[in-house]
Amino acid sequence: MFNTTNMATYDKIFLQLRNEEKDDPQQFIEDLLEVGRLNELGEGKLILMFKMSLGEEAKDWMVAQPLGLSFEEILKSFGMIFVSNIALKASTDKLSTLKFAGGSILNYLDRMARKGIVPEDVLIALVLKGLPCNLANIVLVNNKDGLSWEYLYRALRNVKTVEEPRYMEVSSGAPMEIDAVRKKSWQQKGFKKENNRKIGCFICGQ
Repeated sequence: MFNTTNMATYDKIFLQLRNEEKDDPQQFIEDLLEVGRLNELGEGKLILMFKMSLGEEAKDWMVAQPLGLSFEEILKSFGMIFVSNIALKASTDKLSTLKFAGGSILNYLDRMARKGIVPEDVLIALVLKGLPCNLANIVLVNNKDGLSWEYLYRALRNVKTVEEPRYMEVSSGAPMEIDAVRKKSWQQKGFKKENNRKIGCFICGQ
């Protein structure tokens, strides 16, 4: 059976959550529950062991929690903050490496949407970063009602060519030539093309 004299040992060997950037909060919870099950711990001792195992940001978070929470409530709140954040960061890191390398643009969008669970605005930003600059620029310039995943999908669905896209349709209106789009974007942004000065890409800045 578990006894309080062994708590420090359990804390040091099995259950440590010191650095949320490196440690795995989900694995920490699973280990905690397994130790509790093997030692037949009651809720009070589980909560105590949980508190003893935390460090840094997680420890500060625990101190700020209201008194009287059940172990289930503590784990649910902990998971919403730390497990979700780690999962979001992992998905964002993974998606940021996926660049469009030719082929079907819609397949690229579908692949991005399936690879990770991130907020819509984050997914849109990662897709734009992964597209060739000319494609990303025309998507942004043609946008009138705010970026959304539906708009992005519709806009890229109408790109006429993949390798060297010359124009695209976003609405039922006439296609917009890339040169016309660039001219319009300069006017909207207050830029003037003087002395053949190169206007940088909205996405990569080159």
